[in-house]
Amino acid sequence: MMDLTCQLKIIPLGGFGEIGLNCLVLERKRSIDDLFGIDVVIPFFNYVLQNKQKLKAIVITHGHEDHLGALPWLLPYVNVPVYGSKFTLGI
Repeated sequence: MMDLTCQLKIIPLGGFGEIGLNCLVLERKRSIDDLFGIDVVIPFFNYVLQNKQKLKAIVITHGHEDHLGALPWLLPYVNVPVYGSKFTLGI
């Protein structure tokens, strides 16, 4: 019989409860689907970078800057597809 259970970890990287500062990681088995700045606030990506071999993709839910604004600081360090709507990806 196949085991279909799946443990999901939800790891907040910072900013929950703060508009424009939120970011989280969803981790499942071998994949993973503190804030800095004065002028720009970006998430603390150490956890993602330490586990980048597990990262399979980045999903942007919509075009608000708090959902995609930190990508320029992350994308140079990871090589995964970025998914979102045509409009969101265009932003």
